[in-house]
Parts: sequence; C-alpha cells; structure tokens
Amino acid sequence: MITSKIFETRKGQVSYHRRTICELHRRIYDLCVLELQDNPEFLKKIISLLEEAWLYGLKMNRKLVENKLGLIEKEIAKPNTNFDKKEASRLRKERVRLTGMVKDNTVLIGMIEEMEKDKDYE
Repeated sequence: MITSKIFETRKGQVSYHRRTICELHRRIYDLCVLELQDNPEFLKKIISLLEEAWLYGLKMNRKLVENKLGLIEKEIAKPNTNFDKKEASRLRKERVRLTGMVKDNTVLIGMIEEMEKDKDYE
C-alpha cells in the first residue's frame, strides 16, 4: 500500500465547523487509495501532487497566522490605547496561541522539506 506523509501529522483538525485544507487533502487521499488501488503508478502520481498541495496549504496557513499575529502586535503597540485587563489578557493569550501555531507549522514544514531532499537524493 502507498503511504503518505499527509497522515503522519495531526494537522488539519476541524475548527469552527469548517474543514481545513489539510483535512480535505486527507479525504482526497482516502478516496484515491480506495478507488485507484488497482492502478499504483497513477496513484503514486496523484499522491505526489496531493503532498505538494498539502505542503503549500501548511505554508499558506503559517503565513495567515503570522499576518494575524502582526495585527495583534500592531493593536497592542498603538499609542494611547487603553485596554481593560480582560482585553489585554485576551490579546496576550491569543498572541501566545498564534506564536505556537507558527512554530508548529515551521517545524512541520522543515521536517517535510528535509524528507523531500532525502527523497530527491535516492
């Protein structure tokens, strides 16, 4: 059976009642494996494209999170901004959460790119 790095992570969990791009890639992968298992060469080509699209999705997610984090930083840095304690606490927690997401995505993308380099040398 053909395996894929798409399934080696926990990224792509459903949030806010919408599917993520990573979850959609997993669903497509499932359907391809079930429907195209009799044609392994074609399946390999499709899986390779899905993995590439999945990596682009991770990079896009990281960039979107970085942008959102930048907006929070700008909001906090505005002069003459008076936050109440509750709002300041919420913004700090959101900043910590988003920073963790960026770090997780960066580590995951690095691991995948290293795997790709190793595959290219084979």
